[in-house]
Amino acid sequence: MSKQKDPVVSEPVEVKQSSGGKGLSIVAILLAIVALAGSGWLMWQNEIVKQRDDATLRVGLSEITGKLELFDASLSNLRQDTLEMVNEDQLELVLVEALNPVSDRQTEIESALEKLRDANVNRRDLVLLEDAEQLLGMAVRSASITKDASAAELALLQADEIFAELSDARLAPVRAKLGNDLQALRAVEVPDIELVASRLSGLIQAVPDLPLLNEPMAEGANPASLDQNVESESGQGWRDIGKELWADIKTMVQIQKVDQKVTPLLAPEQRYFLDLNLQLILQRANLAIWQRAPGQVQRDLTEAISWTQQYFDTNDAQVLSFLSSLRELQDEGLDVELPDLSGSYSELKNLKLEGSSL
Repeated sequence: MSKQKDPVVSEPVEVKQSSGGKGLSIVAILLAIVALAGSGWLMWQNEIVKQRDDATLRVGLSEITGKLELFDASLSNLRQDTLEMVNEDQLELVLVEALNPVSDRQTEIESALEKLRDANVNRRDLVLLEDAEQLLGMAVRSASITKDASAAELALLQADEIFAELSDARLAPVRAKLGNDLQALRAVEVPDIELVASRLSGLIQAVPDLPLLNEPMAEGANPASLDQNVESESGQGWRDIGKELWADIKTMVQIQKVDQKVTPLLAPEQRYFLDLNLQLILQRANLAIWQRAPGQVQRDLTEAISWTQQYFDTNDAQVLSFLSSLRELQDEGLDVELPDLSGSYSELKNLKLEGSSL
């Protein structure tokens, strides 16, 4: 701005060197020019400011427009999200309404299954309780009828296991009675049935080896060995005929004891049936042992002793040992009185009759 005023100041200096009127005109003209130039410069400055303000306004408008566009986009997204949320809520509502019958049906099924499980559990408990009752009854019968202490104890123990599995406090009195029954049963000294039966089985096997009373014997030889010799020597020719005849003659000669009561001689086939009958008597006694029938055992052993004394040589050591074993078996004391085991059985029966919903 100072650069434009310098020429104007220099020019009046040059006018002062001219005439006075012309110089005033020139000054006026110059002043007008200066005024015009200043006005133009002001207008130019105003235009620049206006353009600058317009640019600033356009920039501001552009920023505002951009922000409005961003706002519109955000608003559009918000509307879309709102619509989606509404749709999801509606969809969820529809699904809930659609699933309500399924949920109700599932609840009914679960309730039915729960009732079925309860019914199965109750049924299982009833079955176990019936099994326990039967076991207690078996224990009572084993002790009172068959006299089988082992079977009675096993039945009581199995029943107690069932009661423990049921874990019902209402069964406590029954288990208490069961414990008393077990204690009473174990206090009784029971004979070893297995040992007695095995000893008797050994005697049964020894019967064929017992020597008979007045057992027939060929003079100087055993008839069986003579028969074998004859069979081995037969067919050797005419020179052996005499030996065969002599063997036949010797079998006709028999020696029997006469220093005691004469007992009829038994043929070989009779000896076979004698042994068989004595073995059957002893086997019957053995069966009675397993059946816990001491009276029958005593009768069978007495009969076996009588047969042995009647038909076998009581002077022989083997026969004497046989008789001694039979008498020992008679003294075994198989007739054992077992205690009454009906305490737990009666207690369970009474508990069921009282209506305890067992």
